[in-house]
Amino acid sequence: MATLELYAGEDTLVPASSGLGFFGDTGFSAAVAIGSYNGRTFVTNASGAVESFECNNNKYNGASGVIHGQEGSGIALRNLPNELATINIRFTHGSAIFTQQAKLYVFDGSFTGGLANKTTPASNLTFLVAEIRHQSRIQTVESVYSDAVWSDISASGSNYISVVNSPGLNGVRKAGFEELSAQHDWYVALSCTPTQLGDKQFGATFELEYL
Repeated sequence: MATLELYAGEDTLVPASSGLGFFGDTGFSAAVAIGSYNGRTFVTNASGAVESFECNNNKYNGASGVIHGQEGSGIALRNLPNELATINIRFTHGSAIFTQQAKLYVFDGSFTGGLANKTTPASNLTFLVAEIRHQSRIQTVESVYSDAVWSDISASGSNYISVVNSPGLNGVRKAGFEELSAQHDWYVALSCTPTQLGDKQFGATFELEYL
């Protein structure tokens, strides 16, 4: 049986029908100013109105930099450990398989006929994403496998980031190439800034092929 799950907060399962909320530095429900980036990240209910547990916050800090938390000088994206990324997307299967064509979409949160309108961008939000592939917990170690710069998927016209084929258990890829495994883990840093005042709604969906 194939299962796709979302983890946050250094390996806590995000319940089905929950969401992620991005807020200002002072905490849940705090606004993010136009031109600023999220200072706190929480699991919420689907509408973002009810607070659940706090996640890792990855704050955009220039094209190749990230602040883990609210403030500080930050580090390079390639120095951010897997466990400190905003989310861990985990695909499991009853037998060892390969995965390919994996993509994470951020869209406006609308659906037609039960299907996500994944190519419709989130309104009035600039969304930045980066795939993290950093096995060490030591932040002074650089991973050449992580993305070196953020991708602005809201400006790309595609609304998605492509992530690595077959990362294997904990994204380790011990074989050095596509990993044949019953579990595949992707780690992604997320950051956003509003372009207009007011609450913003968005959706995210993940798709892949396996064989």
